[in-house]
Amino acid sequence: MTSVSVKNLVVTRSSYPAIAQSSFELPQHHCAIVTGPNGSGKTTLLKSIAGSVYVERGEIALSREDQSATSHNARELRRMAAYVGHTPLYMRHINVEEHLSLCAALDVQHSRSADYVLSPHDALDIFHLASRAKVRVEDLSAGQQRRLHLASSFVRSTPLLCVDEPHASLDDASKESLDVAVKHQYKAGRSFIIATHDPSRFQEIATHHIRIENGCTSMEENALRHSERSEESRRTHYEILRSALNDNDAQDDNDVLNDNGDTAGESQ
Repeated sequence: MTSVSVKNLVVTRSSYPAIAQSSFELPQHHCAIVTGPNGSGKTTLLKSIAGSVYVERGEIALSREDQSATSHNARELRRMAAYVGHTPLYMRHINVEEHLSLCAALDVQHSRSADYVLSPHDALDIFHLASRAKVRVEDLSAGQQRRLHLASSFVRSTPLLCVDEPHASLDDASKESLDVAVKHQYKAGRSFIIATHDPSRFQEIATHHIRIENGCTSMEENALRHSERSEESRRTHYEILRSALNDNDAQDDNDVLNDNGDTAGESQ
């Protein structure tokens, strides 16, 4: 669980103020939804929090029980937060299973103890990639590569994920699987900041809503908050995900058809 403090943040891109004097605070455990029109600064905000872009003025501070970091040391920010963007980042010439195993092995936290961390095997099942485990990454469809990109972030132990338009390039079945995975990872202790044009998909777990326009942010707490874990969330993380996903066998069947090229649900 990681708190976020943003104070008087200014970030410029090509001499243009992409983020202008933004300030807000998020508690230790949160799922913040970021909305705004295209070009408003959503991506820049997420990258700034994850230590991926230079902060010109102001400060970003992340804190958890045994660790803290500020924007004065971007490397330390990247140990506590990860940016999951639109463009998949992957190693093309290894297979899917090897890719997930390598991402887990290279985890900078070197810790697999967090409840929310998925094993590579579990990630294959949850993101419907088990049938593609031995396929080289470069031979996947665009939608399958997108699912691999998301799965690769979920096998890391980073306590905060900054996810940019997570449903992009996914078919309906994959969107549902992602929603279930995010919901239960949140309940297991991971925090999220999610930029989306469809905030209703995360209404059940959203704790805060950050609106951004022309680089300026405003934030309100969501009326529907979960301050305590439900009894269901005390079960093992993977058991919850597996049971939720198995409730709809038709969804899995549709995904298999997509993987075999019999439908055009995903981007090719």
